[in-house]
Amino acid sequence: MAELLPGIHAIDGVAIDLAGAELRVHPLLLVEDGALTLIDAGPVGSERPIRAYIEALGFSVSDVERIIVTHHHSDHTGGLSRLAQESGAVVAAHYAEVSILERRVPEPARPVTPEGLRALGIDIDDAQYQLMRQWMASFTPPAVKVIEELQGGDMLPILGGLQVLHDTGHSPGHIALFAPQRSVLFAADLFYYNGREIHIPLPVFTQDAGHAIETMRSIVETLSFDVAIPYHGVPLMGEASEKLRHALSGVKSSVGHTLPGQVLAPG
Repeated sequence: MAELLPGIHAIDGVAIDLAGAELRVHPLLLVEDGALTLIDAGPVGSERPIRAYIEALGFSVSDVERIIVTHHHSDHTGGLSRLAQESGAVVAAHYAEVSILERRVPEPARPVTPEGLRALGIDIDDAQYQLMRQWMASFTPPAVKVIEELQGGDMLPILGGLQVLHDTGHSPGHIALFAPQRSVLFAADLFYYNGREIHIPLPVFTQDAGHAIETMRSIVETLSFDVAIPYHGVPLMGEASEKLRHALSGVKSSVGHTLPGQVLAPG
């Protein structure tokens, strides 16, 4: 994807191998006055393409000052330990994720179904699904020390002010980030957009779909933004909050619901 907007980069070449089925993800790099901020660190092995991307811009990993972790899932944290060590960056995450990231408590179960994976465009059969479940159960990223504990409403000194938005639906301390001066929502796993359909919430790994839907509803009812960038899929460009608001109109949710969620047209 490369540079989506001035100073906002979606790092390409990062993917999860789900038992032979590839799911591309997009850690984000924010470049501002020579200082770099990384949002999420990809699955295991992602430090290599992330490092290569940073160096292709004329920087080094040591220029990364902060790594914001939107939540603890391994597709976001597989490269975190090495990148944090190499860069010396401050690792920031919501306080509800800290004990998981530091491996002081076990990682909560992650709901996933073959149907949810197929909604992401992954053609997975039952045998591949079982292999994927075994992989998920066997792999836990290394512990990382969180230096900066975040909570909803915090404002980070990035892009003229980067607001932390807390969502308990996808994981206990899942966060999105809103840059009002840039009119951009960094949505993490709040939704998935494949260029045709919006899936709210992300069809896999969401612990409480009802909470995730209500979080997104609250965001689009109170904030206005032109661009929304999910971790999975492609950005929603142009009047993004209005498109998400339209997609959510009439959607009913039940807190505690863990099924893959709604498939909606962007409007």
